[in-house]
Amino acid sequence: MGRKTYYYHEDMQDDFGTAIHNNKPLKDNFCYIHRNIFFRFFSFILYYIIAFPILWLVSKICFGVCVKNKKYLRKELKKKEGVFFYSNHTHYIDAYISHVFVGFPRRTYVLSHPDVVNTPVLSTLVMMLGCLPLPNNMRNFRNFNNAMKELVNKGSMISIYPEGTLWPYYNGLRKFDKTSFKYAAMLKKPIVIASETYRKPKILKFLKPRMTLTLSHVIYPKEEYDVNQNTEMFYETAMKFWNETLFKDNVSYHTYLPISEKKE
Repeated sequence: MGRKTYYYHEDMQDDFGTAIHNNKPLKDNFCYIHRNIFFRFFSFILYYIIAFPILWLVSKICFGVCVKNKKYLRKELKKKEGVFFYSNHTHYIDAYISHVFVGFPRRTYVLSHPDVVNTPVLSTLVMMLGCLPLPNNMRNFRNFNNAMKELVNKGSMISIYPEGTLWPYYNGLRKFDKTSFKYAAMLKKPIVIASETYRKPKILKFLKPRMTLTLSHVIYPKEEYDVNQNTEMFYETAMKFWNETLFKDNVSYHTYLPISEKKE
């Protein structure tokens, strides 16, 4: 895919990804954590032995992924402490980039649209690889919250893209609701923020921009704050970090324009 012009609506919630949306709701009482020994065994093999090395190699060669400040995570995150990862959403590899370049060796799970688990076979694979589909009813909402709590208490990383929809190679920051930061606040867990930015290829200049992933310091909730105060603190800290990092040497590739400027 070459350079494109995308036209967006006022709410900036357009999805320019390639995923096919079937808009099917999750099954009632959806199972978020599989305890079957065979599922867990093959999940381990798929995640660590097969997917990880392949995705790392593909990301390095095809997208030039470079991570800055991972030392913060190693030095500041308590041993076996679960953590929430927040990033802008600008690439198709966001589905696994936190798994491969940030969370490893801890297991990482990513919040996703329910559509990805409503496809036969693919559903099992993505669940093995760490998909956490967003709930669609009260029972699934309870299961979802309980799963997040169990996973993060075991030291896992939960990845969240607050913008929700994908805008490929977008070099700005879209409006989003601060609600997603409430998960970490409710569970009293730390967060790390990531900025996805793009740089020009140094050698093969005809290639698409290469990705740089810049990490923040680990941010712990304040003990004296309640859930709403920590949610606000996480949100404000994240916004400050993104405003400081997303607009420095972030090259553009596609063009994004309001739909009012689209010529018929």
